[in-house]
Amino acid sequence: MDTSIWRPILYLIGFMAFAGVNAAWLGWAERKGAAHIQRRNGPKEVGP
Repeated sequence: MDTSIWRPILYLIGFMAFAGVNAAWLGWAERKGAAHIQRRNGPKEVGP
């Protein structure tokens, strides 16, 4: 097997995995920050 074919494919898979995890983490962090700014405690707690 020629490694020149597999190396870019593995790099692409690694980049896609990194991008997916990064997008998920940034979405979570954005929601967490917005909840903190709006003083939302959670679904089971009421009030400030």
